[in-house]
Amino acid sequence: MSTFVNSAVVRDVHTVSGPSVEACFLAFHKAYTREYLDPTVKPLPYCTVDLDSPTTDAKEALSKVGYPAFMKPATGCSSFGVKKVYSYEEVNNVLDNLRKMKDEQPKFLTAPSASFFKTFYEKYLDVTKYPLALRDVVIIEPYLEAEKLYVVDGCVVNGSIVHWVITDTLRFDEQDARFVSMILPTTADDDLQNKIWEFYDAVMTRMIQFGFDNSFANIEVFKMKDGEVM
Repeated sequence: MSTFVNSAVVRDVHTVSGPSVEACFLAFHKAYTREYLDPTVKPLPYCTVDLDSPTTDAKEALSKVGYPAFMKPATGCSSFGVKKVYSYEEVNNVLDNLRKMKDEQPKFLTAPSASFFKTFYEKYLDVTKYPLALRDVVIIEPYLEAEKLYVVDGCVVNGSIVHWVITDTLRFDEQDARFVSMILPTTADDDLQNKIWEFYDAVMTRMIQFGFDNSFANIEVFKMKDGEVM
């Protein structure tokens, strides 16, 4: 949230440097992150389902994604609202819960509703280019068994990417969102660290193209069983 405030100040006060609203939005909204910032050679299939759309939209999405599927609010953080689902009934339960949260707690900052940002987006963002900004949507994607999750921190200073640290996470197999907490320094070997930093650089290069500058950036990188990072 503070980064959005910073980006608005940057736009309104020309003597202040920092990230653009567009770059921050693309990093925040999971559907657009996938579309514009994902450097993966073979990106995962995914679908977006509007919480106000007919339930048939969810059926269509699941026909593309398959089971088990993973659901998460497009604007959620801290693993809030994420769920591994095995049936259409479970999908509907997740959608019902997220609708209830949207209607009853629109300002819940761990997964704020589109109405919370409406005035800000209409002033600072091209909502014609990014129409999902004004909708409450859920991402549905295949559930993948990642071996490890790394949290990667760095920053961009005057257009240059600066590396800071890679941290490990603890794994809890009984949870749908299995990785929590951060431990550093990382135990990843040099080859894997190089892969992770290459992935980070690829993401940040895309963010820079949308105006990200003079700010910190933190991303999550999964290591799959075949050694691929994504």
